[in-house]
Amino acid sequence: LRYPETEESLTRGKMVDPPWNSDEANILHALANGAAIGMNLSLLISANLIAIISLVNLIDFLLTWLGKFVTIKQLTLELVLGYVLYPYTWLLGVPHADILDVSQLLGLKFITNEFVAYQRLTAGTADVPALKTSLTSRGLTIAEFALCGFGNLGSIAIQIGVLGTLAPSRKADFSRLVMSACITGSIATTITAAIVSMVI
Repeated sequence: LRYPETEESLTRGKMVDPPWNSDEANILHALANGAAIGMNLSLLISANLIAIISLVNLIDFLLTWLGKFVTIKQLTLELVLGYVLYPYTWLLGVPHADILDVSQLLGLKFITNEFVAYQRLTAGTADVPALKTSLTSRGLTIAEFALCGFGNLGSIAIQIGVLGTLAPSRKADFSRLVMSACITGSIATTITAAIVSMVI
C-alpha cells in the first residue's frame, strides 16, 4: 500500500524463474561464503546501530544545551517527540491524564527501541520510577499494545545494513524508503492499540 507497483510487472501473465548463479564449488565453499556474508552483515548492522545511536545522543546533547538557555529542564528528543505525538496518542484513546506519559513512551520507543520503552514502562531506572504505577489501567493496556512493534531508528540501521548488503545496487532506494517504511510500520502497529482501546 505504501509503495505500490506503478509500472507493468515483469512477471505479468507468465511464470518467470529467477536466474540461478552459483559459484560455489562444493559444500565447504558454500559454508565459507555463507559465514563471510553473515559476518559482514553483523558488522554492518553494528556499525549502523552505533551511527544512529550516536546521532540521537548528539541531538539530545544539543537540545539539552539549548534548553539551559531557554530554561527548559531536560529538553531531549524524547520530550520533543512526546509533545509531537501528543495528538496521535489522544487519537489512540489514551485517557487524558496519561496522554503525555504514553506519548513520551512512543517517542522513546521510536528513538531507541521497544525494549527500552517497555523497561521504562514496567521497571523504570534508578533515576526514573516505572510509569505503570502512575498510569490508569486503560492507559497501561493501550501503551502495552502501542509499544509492541519494530518501528524505530535502530530498525532503520538494520534495514540499510542487511538489505544494502544483500542487494548493493538498490542501496540508494533502500535509504530513500527506509524512514517512510519505519513510520508506516509504527502506524500499523499502533492501529492494534487503537482497536484495543475501542473494545476495553
